[in-house]
Amino acid sequence: NQLSGSEDTYIKGIVEDFGYFGNLSIYRVKTSDGNIIQVSKQNRYRSETAISWDDEVYLSWEPSNLLLLVE
Repeated sequence: NQLSGSEDTYIKGIVEDFGYFGNLSIYRVKTSDGNIIQVSKQNRYRSETAISWDDEVYLSWEPSNLLLLVE
């Protein structure tokens, strides 16, 4: 739930829904402009802080992993 990395490569949002699938969790995050982004997170350690409904989160990525899709 904490921001790390470059400020240019993150989006803040609220967790709308999530599912736990053993070693993987999938989250649906609503951004401030109303878009829903679906993300996945590997469940590596049981001691990690749990993310739940209505939590404020930051989605971040490495700039080199960015791919722009045009409609």
